[in-house]
Amino acid sequence: MYDGTQLWGRLVPLQMERFEIGGRGYDAYTGIPASLYAALERSAAAYPDKAAIVDDDGTEVTYSRFLELTNQFAAYLQTELSIKKGDHIALMLYSGGAFCVSFLAAVKLGAVALPLPSKFRQGEVLALLEKSDPALIICDEDFAEWMAPLTARSCKLLRTGHLAASLEKFKSAELTESPAAQGSEPLDPVILMYTSGTTALSKGVLLSHFNVMHAVETYRILLNITPEDRTVIGVPIYHVTGLIALLGLFLYAGGTTYLHKKFDAERILQCVLKEKITFMHASPTAYTLLLKEREAYPALSSLRMLACGSSYMPPEKILAIHEWLPDVDFRTVYGMTETSSPATVFPSNTAENDYICSCGLPVPGLLVRIVDKNGAEVSNGEVGEVQMKGSVILREYYHLQTPDLTEDGWLSTGDVGYFNNEGYLFLSDRKKDMINRGGEKICSYDVEYELYRFPGVEEAAVVGISDYVYGEAPAAAVVWRQGAPELTEAELRARLLEKMARYKVPVQILSVERLPVTPNGKIDKKQIRGWFSQKEQR
Repeated sequence: MYDGTQLWGRLVPLQMERFEIGGRGYDAYTGIPASLYAALERSAAAYPDKAAIVDDDGTEVTYSRFLELTNQFAAYLQTELSIKKGDHIALMLYSGGAFCVSFLAAVKLGAVALPLPSKFRQGEVLALLEKSDPALIICDEDFAEWMAPLTARSCKLLRTGHLAASLEKFKSAELTESPAAQGSEPLDPVILMYTSGTTALSKGVLLSHFNVMHAVETYRILLNITPEDRTVIGVPIYHVTGLIALLGLFLYAGGTTYLHKKFDAERILQCVLKEKITFMHASPTAYTLLLKEREAYPALSSLRMLACGSSYMPPEKILAIHEWLPDVDFRTVYGMTETSSPATVFPSNTAENDYICSCGLPVPGLLVRIVDKNGAEVSNGEVGEVQMKGSVILREYYHLQTPDLTEDGWLSTGDVGYFNNEGYLFLSDRKKDMINRGGEKICSYDVEYELYRFPGVEEAAVVGISDYVYGEAPAAAVVWRQGAPELTEAELRARLLEKMARYKVPVQILSVERLPVTPNGKIDKKQIRGWFSQKEQR
């Protein structure tokens, strides 16, 4: 077992104490704000005229204006829509100022924000909403009609869009009482995020104020984020990386954040040049797409650091970025929604380290161990499942009891790996049957479920296959019922696109006579992956 506080305490100054919260002991930072709203207040006091965020259309919002908008919107939610502490507020919004203000207003009121994926189809969004008990849905006009089934059952709906136009009408509202968040306890939930999928397998992760603030302080210290830093969000803002590791971190640190509605590699690089971006945190897929533009952007002198998480980054791509940007510090990060984003962070430039294949050291406040199939801890160098416990780990899933999270706080990640003698974690596989497409998690069961809904499909199995851009992509093997009309691969993909997000639709579909099974009767997905590998080699 490795203790992140001890490992990092040798490398950077840490101001931490042992706290007892909710019957558990934690190593936690001292002197940090109680919530992201309190962090916004502090930054607004220190840097009132500085740009906090720059919206997709270039609208600049200073820290003082951001705080004012947040207060106005929180007042409107409280007085006009009766939102109170503990209520769930769903955010079906694109990356932009309206999302940021809505999120911070929810934090101020002590409500729980539920960020929803704008990439999802209507059925997928409604499935998440059915599980999450929202009192209010704040959505962009593009999605308003989707919400009819919820609003018919008395769930409130608020349409919004462009920041200034949408929030101007709320400026006259005033809070009727002190914000509930000021009296929030550290373990009170503030964010509800769902892991992969829209079926019963997806888990609602409840993150507390304590989790979030410990995560942003961890990033601030380990990556040396200062008020002088400027970032552009090149990942979905509804992901834990976008919401906590970028937006939350930079509001807390007093930096400036540029918001892009959609990822566009050329636009990102133009922003880096024009706005003198100093820091980016993105997925391997994003960096792959940025690398394709390297010849047009041979130098990005303002950049000082790149962080990479969401999924595995091959060493070859890390070295390619180092060759392109030799003066930029590249840091590998490993984490998940359940860890509030950070679980391990590489302590130096990954490209220049002998442990380039590692995802780094456990972060301060986190204990990490490797266990065998019986739950016994193994020695360094031995492979087993990664388990974690500490200040960034969720305390509970929403309406779900699972052995993946023990009563005393140990989280079974489903990832397989090992430690070396210096405390560096190496991941070697995933225990869970999950596909990681450039940071977008795809549950095989979800895609298989949709395939089985087609009348002619007898059997279906979905696996992850290698993809140069996204690292991994879904592929499917299908057995058609005898005598039933078969759809072509193109027809089947077109039908699936009507049911689910594009990134979930298999990039390849094989029609086969039968699916292979293992000796214990389970579908042999390893062999199915081999089919696709052989197909690629032909």
